[in-house]
Amino acid sequence: MGIHFYNANSDKQTNIVITRAMRKHGLENFSLAILEFCNKDLTTCVKLEQKWIDYYNPEYNVLKIAANSSGLKHSEETIIKLKKMFSKENHPKFGYVTSSETKKAISDGNKEFYRTRSHLTKGLKGILSKQYGIGGKTVFCYNKANQELIFPSLNSARQHFKVRHTTIGNNVDTGNWITLLGEDWILQSTRR
Repeated sequence: MGIHFYNANSDKQTNIVITRAMRKHGLENFSLAILEFCNKDLTTCVKLEQKWIDYYNPEYNVLKIAANSSGLKHSEETIIKLKKMFSKENHPKFGYVTSSETKKAISDGNKEFYRTRSHLTKGLKGILSKQYGIGGKTVFCYNKANQELIFPSLNSARQHFKVRHTTIGNNVDTGNWITLLGEDWILQSTRR
């Protein structure tokens, strides 16, 4: 909501429906309220969120299923527009410097999350974790000159090419060329 209020008070062009409505109807016609308190349990929170979405059927909620963006796919054109709209000085957090207290709070929150929840690499650290190679998925990369790069894991390939984990994972064994660091590559889980 903070970002919506920020954008509603800015002069920047936007296609975000709720921001345009806030500008048109005025902030005094919008409110933020806590409808119900619940335990810090994701399942309970999602059920309650869905209950209130079903009850109010909010006009400005694009997604009608709580905690789920399933079925929402942006077109390539929309993705390009969004990237341009939120790049550099247009981004709401442009120029913002995260305080050391905030960084520590985020770090502590992440540690607590993984300490209290089960996951595949729980207890494994550093190079022992699957994402760093032990038991991970080896990635073989071939460019158009048939040069080969081998990475012991998706994460090491991601770090080398400076892209998201899903960019590597979604393109392994597709047979499609992908441009990484200005060069076209085919990514495979087996050697040619």
